[in-house]
Amino acid sequence: MRGNAAAVRGSRVNFSGPSGIEVVNTPSYSLYHVISETAGAFPTTSMDISGFWSDTQIGYGSAASVVADGYAYLYGPTPSGALAVARAALTDFLGDLEDYSLYEYYVDGAWTTTIPASTDSTIALPNTSDVQGTIYYSPKWESYVWIGYPDTNFLISTAPAPEGPWTAATQFYSGVVGVGSLPAYSAVAHPGLTDGTGDYIFISWTITVTNAEGNDVYEQPLVRVDWE
Repeated sequence: MRGNAAAVRGSRVNFSGPSGIEVVNTPSYSLYHVISETAGAFPTTSMDISGFWSDTQIGYGSAASVVADGYAYLYGPTPSGALAVARAALTDFLGDLEDYSLYEYYVDGAWTTTIPASTDSTIALPNTSDVQGTIYYSPKWESYVWIGYPDTNFLISTAPAPEGPWTAATQFYSGVVGVGSLPAYSAVAHPGLTDGTGDYIFISWTITVTNAEGNDVYEQPLVRVDWE
């Protein structure tokens, strides 16, 4: 099995502290390239472009991504807590995602080649959330699906196109939480573990539990959800 993919990774920290403390910078987002050539082996990773998206731009691809209709759709968090989306035309297996000329950005309900500022309120997709989640296409529903969470309360939203319009999210599952300082996190869906029909989905999350020695350890429940 061989494959390659590009991923955008970065972090933004919301700081709340004593008055007089100033945030001196906001991190940029870097573009990484992941190559998998042997089944079962860890893929190699390299950084293609450091600071691919600047600190005044959305980190497209850092929140979620989906491939459809000859494009890679890349989602990033907005200051308002919603998602914004860009798309890059696929010129290879997963395209030349380091080529800015291949990108379009969804702004005010239309695609444009002009990169918007992260403060542009018209880039936010209604009914979306920048909490950790997964976006994939469901043949069963002929819709795009977002599955995300707060804690282990899994939410679902659907849309006829990658850019929307997205339905209001509804809860469909609530999982167990741990007892540590960070009881639950990293809730995601795994469409790649299914047969592709859309009849079911696997979801997982991480919980912190205390072992017999009194130490915090991690467990990752994996749950199959069958849709009616």
